[in-house]
Amino acid sequence: MTEKDNHFRNFIIIALVILAISVSFPFIVNSYFHDWTKSGAFSDTFGALSAIFSGVAIAGLIITILLQRKELENQRNELSLQRTEMQVTRKEFLINRITTIIYSQLERYEKALEQFKITYDQQTYNGYEAVFFLDSAKQTVYYPVDDKRTKAEILNERKQKNCRAMKIYASNDKSIAQFSLSAYNSVTVIREALLKSDLTVDEINDLKNLFFRNIGFIQLGVLEDISQKFKEYLDLSTNEDDNFIEECDIDFGKLSKANIFLKAILKFRATVITFENLKETKEKWTEEFGTHA
Repeated sequence: MTEKDNHFRNFIIIALVILAISVSFPFIVNSYFHDWTKSGAFSDTFGALSAIFSGVAIAGLIITILLQRKELENQRNELSLQRTEMQVTRKEFLINRITTIIYSQLERYEKALEQFKITYDQQTYNGYEAVFFLDSAKQTVYYPVDDKRTKAEILNERKQKNCRAMKIYASNDKSIAQFSLSAYNSVTVIREALLKSDLTVDEINDLKNLFFRNIGFIQLGVLEDISQKFKEYLDLSTNEDDNFIEECDIDFGKLSKANIFLKAILKFRATVITFENLKETKEKWTEEFGTHA
C-alpha cells in the first residue's frame, strides 16, 4: 500500500470517529441530564459540535498538505533522475562521437599507409610490406651485460648501423614525409576532439590509446626508429674532429620535415593526461592552434 493510500485511510478513520462522536454527543449529554430541557435545545447541542466539524476540515487540510508535500518530493526525485539520465546520455553521445572520429581517422591513416612506398636495392615495398621491411631492417646496437667492447668500438658500431639506417630513410624521404604528414594530421584531429571535450582524464587517455592500439606497435616502432635515428645522426655529427657526415654522405635535411611530424606524433602518444596537467595541455594546444581551432 502506498503512502498516499495510507493518508486517505487515516482521513476516513478520523472522519468516521468524529462523525460517530457528533451523532452520539447529544444523546450522551441527554443521558447525563435525563431531560432535554435541562440539557438545552437539541439544536444548540449540535451547534457546540461545530468545532469538531472544523477539526475534520483541518484534518482534511493537513492530509492534503502531506499528500502534496509527498508528490512534490517525488517530482523532485524524478527530475533529479532525469537530469542524471540526461548527463549519462550526453556523456555516451560524446564518447560515441569521438570514437567515430577516431575510426574515421584510422581509415584515413590506412589509406595513407596503402600509398606508403619504400625502395631499397632496386626493390619496392608497398603498404604493410614497407612497414615490415623497415621493421626487419632496423639497425639496433645491443649492450649485453658482459659487454667487453671499448667505447671506441661501441661508437664505431653505432656509426655504422646509424649510417645504414639513414641511407634507407633518406633515400625514401619524400614517401616518409608524406606518410608522416598524413599520420600527423590524423593525430591532430583526434587531439583536438579530445582536448576540446569535457571528458574525464581517464576517458581521454582511453580514447587516445584506442587510436594508437589500432595502429599497432610495429608501425609505431618503425616511426619511432626513424625519429631516433635522425636524432642520433645529428648527435654523432656534432662531435669534434669527427668526419661522420663526410663518411656517411647523407643529406639529413631531407628527413627534417618528416621528423617534425614524427616527434609530434610520438610526443602525443607518450603523453599521459592527468588532472594536474590537463589544463596546461589544453592551453598549449590553444597556443599552437588558436582559440578557434
